[in-house]
Amino acid sequence: MPRILGVDIPNNKQVWVSSTYIYGIGPHISREICRLAQIDPLMKASEMTEAQISAILQILQEHYVVEGDLRRQVAQNIRRLIAIGSYRGQRHRRNLPVRGQRTKTNARTRKGGKKTVGAIRDRTERKAANKVVRLITAVAGETDEMADETKEVQQTAETAAAPAATEVRRRGKNQRQVLSGVVHVDSTFNNTRVVITDMRGNVIAWSTGGKLGYKGSRKATAYVAQQIAGDAAKKAIMSYGLQEVEVEVKGPGAGRESAVRGIAGAGLTITALRDVTPLPHNGCRPPKRRRV
Repeated sequence: MPRILGVDIPNNKQVWVSSTYIYGIGPHISREICRLAQIDPLMKASEMTEAQISAILQILQEHYVVEGDLRRQVAQNIRRLIAIGSYRGQRHRRNLPVRGQRTKTNARTRKGGKKTVGAIRDRTERKAANKVVRLITAVAGETDEMADETKEVQQTAETAAAPAATEVRRRGKNQRQVLSGVVHVDSTFNNTRVVITDMRGNVIAWSTGGKLGYKGSRKATAYVAQQIAGDAAKKAIMSYGLQEVEVEVKGPGAGRESAVRGIAGAGLTITALRDVTPLPHNGCRPPKRRRV
């Protein structure tokens, strides 16, 4: 039985089907791996040679995030959503479906087995039910308090960091010199975008993962985010003589901190750091409270 990245894939299935037993690989990616490794996807997994298994392993390590790394990345994204108090984070905290599924009668995978709700005549059961209701109410209140605290921290940071005066000088005939600017970092679960502007909002440099030649899930890694930020910063320094910047970070992606390190590593002085991730004020209308 072939073993790839610690996973025993079945012998008696075709290679493109057996590869899907690895976490993070579906039918499309499996066929793409077979094409890159020059392996017939219809051959049985038991017929693969050691060289072919090594080729598949090398492709997975170079181009894809799978198994343990992908599981850690997903868990980190969920923890970040819960920490910033977004709507999806609240649904994760309450162990409910996140993507708009109907939860009144379905969602048994997340909510557990169905429990019959009716008149509770036994005093002990009634006390236990009241305790559960109080616990749910306390958790909901704690989530609202976290959102309020995050909003207060953002307001305090914005008040403390007053905008610096824009210092623009002309370089040569048509080139201008910008000494102060703002770096906008937009970090999502799929990519990281870095845009550098002057203090009036005019774009002077930008970079993304696709612009540097990265594809797929590699664009969402912290390493690529650091490369993106460094690339944009070097362009701004070379073309406009940028010296100091304010950094505005937005989004729950894995490249938030790495992008800031990339900006500092390129030689720019960071005068202010703000988190401008949007937070829900009310969000969707919550379901009716269960009659217990």
